[in-house]
Amino acid sequence: MDLYTTKWIQFCPGLLFFHILTKFPLLVSSTGCTASTDTAKIVLECPQTHSAWEEAAANKNCSSIQNSCSSFVYHCVMNTWKNQTIEVCAPTQLILGKNCAEYNFLGAKVQRNSKVKCTKCPSVYISNEAFRYQECYNHAIIITKSEVTTYAFAETTTKKNIPSTFPNKPEYLIQNKVANCCGSFGYIIFGVLLAFVSF
Repeated sequence: MDLYTTKWIQFCPGLLFFHILTKFPLLVSSTGCTASTDTAKIVLECPQTHSAWEEAAANKNCSSIQNSCSSFVYHCVMNTWKNQTIEVCAPTQLILGKNCAEYNFLGAKVQRNSKVKCTKCPSVYISNEAFRYQECYNHAIIITKSEVTTYAFAETTTKKNIPSTFPNKPEYLIQNKVANCCGSFGYIIFGVLLAFVSF
């Protein structure tokens, strides 16, 4: 094969993918759907089989919920911080690049989590088929109620009365666990050990 043929073969899958997206615009939606945030519910686990997925979708009954979004369907994915699994009615999205899907509350949409890779996922899949890739749910570190810590801070600044589109839901108060538990104390211990070893 000559160089021209090789380049054309490498270019064709991308061209075909673009063609499919332009011919079927209702297949996916790139914008958020604020109606989806009202349907979001934290669950301990997502369905693991097609039949369990269909049963959960029937119970959620997304088609009966009034909205102005396209393809408002059942999803069960992790949240952005990987500490909860969320059942939500939302438009479908194409998840690209062998990544897991997530629900982003701020963007009000299901999207690709670029930090969570999925070895068994195809290069492209539709977000409401996430149950097929159980590997993604293994990345979610579910925080139970006993692990949730809420902090209260005194506020001394004045606020203007600005309306917010961010829902007032308790799941936003969850703080991520801090991986570096020792902070600067760990550096002090390291410094003392280093000084001790050098003598």
